[in-house]
Amino acid sequence: MSDKSNQPLVNDRYIVSFNGEILNIEYLKKQFKISGKFESDTLFLIEYLNKYKHDLSLFDSIRGFYSLVVYDKKNEKFLIARDYLGIKPLYLKY
Repeated sequence: MSDKSNQPLVNDRYIVSFNGEILNIEYLKKQFKISGKFESDTLFLIEYLNKYKHDLSLFDSIRGFYSLVVYDKKNEKFLIARDYLGIKPLYLKY
């Protein structure tokens, strides 16, 4: 695995921590017109967020198991999500 995949993954706009696996990533790349070879599912998510910003329809289409937290530095907002079956637990402490 590449150092590019170390977490949390940070770019100019987002900080992402992702635990899990997207099983249908090739389908999602075609559906949302995202090209490229990604070394991790997290890098794919960053590319999706860069392209579609606040359109969360991706999460209706993901097949797999995951929990994730995304912080949008520009808008100072969090996105917190997990798979529908709760295979990957997500614990919040505040």
